[in-house]
Amino acid sequence: MLFRETKDWKNFLSLEDERQLNEILNKVAAYRGAYKNSPDTKMAQIWCALLNSKKENKMMHERLNRIETVFEAIHKTIQKQEQDRLDLIRSLEKF
Repeated sequence: MLFRETKDWKNFLSLEDERQLNEILNKVAAYRGAYKNSPDTKMAQIWCALLNSKKENKMMHERLNRIETVFEAIHKTIQKQEQDRLDLIRSLEKF
């Protein structure tokens, strides 16, 4: 064969997937000092990506908990207002 054909697995990704992969690689670059000093750089880079993903997951979980707390407070307030309205209607019916 005259020309050597190289197959890059990333060429088989959709444009969106390739964009997301590049985004992951950019975020993992923050750990470069750690994974470059590893005997198995590629594996260490994957572990760093997993670590970063875990941190993002934890952050989103904390945000979700705060949002749930807000919605629960709103729900309780609405329930209280509805109960107060029903109590008022009952008292007026008795009057």
